[in-house]
Amino acid sequence: MKIVSCRPKLKMMKFFRYASFFFLLLIIACSSDKKEKTEPPRDEKEVYQENLQEIEEFLATHFYYLDEQNGIHNYQRVKFDTISGENSHRTPLIEDEALKSKIVKTKKLEYKVYYLEIRKGHEDEYQPTFGDKVAITYRATNMEGKVFAESVNAEAIDIPRTNHILFNMGRIRGTIAGITEFKGGSGFEENPDGTISYEDDYGIGAVFIPSGLAYFQNPPLSISVKSYQPFIFSFQLYKAIQMDHDNDGIPSYMEDLEGYENLYNTDTDKDGVPNFLDSDDDGDGVPTREEIIIHETDKDWLTPDDIEFPDSNNSGIPDYLDPKS
Repeated sequence: MKIVSCRPKLKMMKFFRYASFFFLLLIIACSSDKKEKTEPPRDEKEVYQENLQEIEEFLATHFYYLDEQNGIHNYQRVKFDTISGENSHRTPLIEDEALKSKIVKTKKLEYKVYYLEIRKGHEDEYQPTFGDKVAITYRATNMEGKVFAESVNAEAIDIPRTNHILFNMGRIRGTIAGITEFKGGSGFEENPDGTISYEDDYGIGAVFIPSGLAYFQNPPLSISVKSYQPFIFSFQLYKAIQMDHDNDGIPSYMEDLEGYENLYNTDTDKDGVPNFLDSDDDGDGVPTREEIIIHETDKDWLTPDDIEFPDSNNSGIPDYLDPKS
């Protein structure tokens, strides 16, 4: 009987197996390199100018109306349409007295932000800041009107503490810039079914958001906004509550010392806890509440005039921020 050796075949099989393995690794490595070589972000100022032009063209060619026939109590969709045909007589947004603007500062630019003040809200109600909690309904669309986020039932949103797709403090400043120009309604009533009916004097508005105050280069894949595109956020503001997250006596918004409306950027004692969550801001062992003076007020919120910040050693730094005081 003739015995045939299988060793050469086995060696060849091993060779091809290892060769295939290393070839696969090479493909994966090349793919990783391609993923890492993403396009660098565009110039922010250039994108802003493009966005501003697109927004102003929209304002010049569109009007707004309220869709009140949706069967949902306390919710009115703010809708937009082009001025043409049977709508030729409509007033363009750019000429509407409800259209206003404000300046929002970032570390790189000053943004002009247009917003539509359809109804300010009740004059005696609290006007929220970027450090507060709000109850709102909302609708977000791209500039072509495609909806990518909507809430027809009031949501309570703690602005600094949420990771909501539309309210992330470190990234989405445009929606916050709009909401903080309005006030809530004068009251509400709880219905037998557990729902809440608000007095019909709450704030209603919309804000036109440049991409630099939102997603810029990297919008979430789940939404219909492309890189560098602006979008429209409309809302009803039912209630706002001033927040003091660390209960140190200083409203959270007043603990932003940089001035860019991001509470996570201020950490005086460098302990890893931002001031608005730190009851001892300077880390000297004395609670912040014991280093300030709070005056009594008949309101449900504090203003800078209601708080004194002593500087006992005349260092130019208030005691609550000065570990040497």
